[in-house]
Amino acid sequence: MPIHKEPIMPRLTLEQAWEDWEETNKLLAEMRVKLGEMAQKKTRELQKTYNQNQDLVVAWPERLAELEKQKKEVLEKYGKGAAVRVRDFASSESDQGTSGKKR
Repeated sequence: MPIHKEPIMPRLTLEQAWEDWEETNKLLAEMRVKLGEMAQKKTRELQKTYNQNQDLVVAWPERLAELEKQKKEVLEKYGKGAAVRVRDFASSESDQGTSGKKR
C-alpha cells in the first residue's frame, strides 16, 4: 500500500483553522436551537391533540417501546391481575417495588 507523502487536504494556517472552528461552533449552536424548537413544537402539537386527557404523559416512540417491554416482563414475572407498583425511573432489571408474592 503506497504511503502518501503529501497531505490529502491542504494544511490550514492558524487564522484559517480558528475561523473554521468559530464557524463550526456557530453552526452547532444554531442547529441545537433549531432541534430544541422542533422538539418543543412536536410536544405542543401532541398536547393540543390530546389535551382532553389531563393525565396524559407525552412520550417519544423509543420510550413507549421501552415501557411495552417492561410491561411484558412484569406480566411474565407476576402474571395478569397481580398488583405491581412500578416506578418510571427504575430500571427494568431492578426490583420494581414488589414483594414477588402472588395474590
